[in-house]
Amino acid sequence: MKTANTFTSGIILASALVTALFASGCAYQATAQQQASTSVQTVTVTAKRMTTDEKIAYDTANTTAQTVVMVAKRLTAEQKLAMAQEDMRLQASAARHAQPAA
Repeated sequence: MKTANTFTSGIILASALVTALFASGCAYQATAQQQASTSVQTVTVTAKRMTTDEKIAYDTANTTAQTVVMVAKRLTAEQKLAMAQEDMRLQASAARHAQPAA
């Protein structure tokens, strides 16, 4: 009877070990794929266009080095998809306007 319990316990422990190894392998693969798909990032720079008078005033008033402050946030998958769709619409619109009228 004791041998049967030891054998059953061994089978249960072996099954648990195999399941844990399989689960950790799947989790590693999912993480690696997610990191690979998010490796490309884009940056959008926006600025106010200065008039000639503003440029001259800025250049003469400041004798120190000019600095640029950049603020960014990580986009969600939905925001990335919406931006990609908007970009495709804009490119298609620009392509239609660039074609000569027939």
